[in-house]
Amino acid sequence: MFIRKVKLTNFRNFISTSIMVGKGVNFFYGENGSGKTSILEAINYISQARSFRANKNSTIINHEAKEFVLFSELFKESKDFVSRLGIVRNYLGDIKVNFNGVPLNRVADLANNVCIQAIVPNGLSLLEAGPAIRRSFIDWGCFYHFNDFSEISSDFRKIIRQRNILLANKSSKDYLEYWNNCFAEISQRVTEKRVEYLTIFNNYANDITSRFLPNIKISLELVPGHKLGISDFLSQLSSHSGREYAMGYSLFGPQKADLCIKVNNKPSLDILSRGQQKLLVIALKFAQGIVYQNLMNTNCVYIIDDIASELDTNSLYKVYELVDELSDNNQFFITSLDKDHQKFTSKFHNEIKMFHVEHNDIHESDLV
Repeated sequence: MFIRKVKLTNFRNFISTSIMVGKGVNFFYGENGSGKTSILEAINYISQARSFRANKNSTIINHEAKEFVLFSELFKESKDFVSRLGIVRNYLGDIKVNFNGVPLNRVADLANNVCIQAIVPNGLSLLEAGPAIRRSFIDWGCFYHFNDFSEISSDFRKIIRQRNILLANKSSKDYLEYWNNCFAEISQRVTEKRVEYLTIFNNYANDITSRFLPNIKISLELVPGHKLGISDFLSQLSSHSGREYAMGYSLFGPQKADLCIKVNNKPSLDILSRGQQKLLVIALKFAQGIVYQNLMNTNCVYIIDDIASELDTNSLYKVYELVDELSDNNQFFITSLDKDHQKFTSKFHNEIKMFHVEHNDIHESDLV
C-alpha cells in the first residue's frame, strides 16, 4: 500500500502535525534537530510498530504527554478505497492498533499492510555489527517471501525458549530429548527458508550493487549456526550437551546464524571505503525491496534518512537515478540537510513533493 496521509500527535516534539504526502518521492529538508528523522521514524512505526533509533517507547512520547498517537491513510494503486490505520502507545509500552475500525490483535500484522524498507545512518551496522542484525536482514526478506515463515519463526521461538528453560534448570536428558527433536526439526525449516531466500536474493543484490560499485562481485553466504540435516544436528546437540547444561542455554541453532558478506571473495570491511560500504548497504536494501515488489506485485515504501551522508556527488547521482526509476511503482521518503538536491531531482520524471521542516513544523515547499 501507498501512504497518503500521516498525522503525528505527541510523537517526539510534534504536538499535532498532519501532512498529505505524494505517491512518488517525498523530500524533507531542514537543519539538524528540526524533526526530519522523527517523520521517518513515525512512518516506520506504521509498518513495524517500533522505532529504528530508540529502544524505549517512552523516549518517543512527547515529554508533556502520556501517550502518542499515529494516524495514517493508506491506499492501493488499483483501488479507490482508502484504508485508515491508527496506533496509540503509552509510556508503559501498551499499544493499541486499529485498522479500518477493527482492532489488530497482532502487531506483526502491520507489516502485511505496508512494506517499509528503512535506509538509515546506522545502516552500516549491517556490515559492522554482530550477527543479530544480519539475521534480521535475512528474516525481513523471508517474512515477505514465504507465507509460512512468520509461523515457523514463532514456533522456533517457543521451542528454543522451552529448551533453554530445561537447560537452565538442569532437567533430565530424557526430558530434554523430546525438545531436542522438536528443536532440530524447526531449526532445519528456518535454515532451509533462509538458504532458499538468499539463493534468490543473491542475483538481485549483484545487479543493484554493480550499478553503484562497478567491477566488484559480492557474495552472500549463510553461516547456519548448526550442522545441516536433522540427524547431524541431533548428534551435535548430544555431543555438546555438557557445555549447554553448563551455560544454561542453546549454543547451536538458527539463533546463532550469520550472513557472510564478501566482496571479490574477501570480507567487505577489508575492501571497501566508508562511502563504498554505505553504497553496498543501500544496494542490498534496494535489492530486498525489488525482490518484494516482484514477488508480491505491489509497492514498497522506502525511507532514506540523511541520504547525502558519506556519499560523494557521483555516488549520489547513481542513488537518485535508481530512486527515480523505482518511484514508478514505489514510494519514497527522503531527508537531507538542504534543498540543494534539486540538481539531482530536477530530471525526475515522476511525482516529487518537497517539504521544509523547521522547529518541528512541516510546510510543503516549491520545487524551485
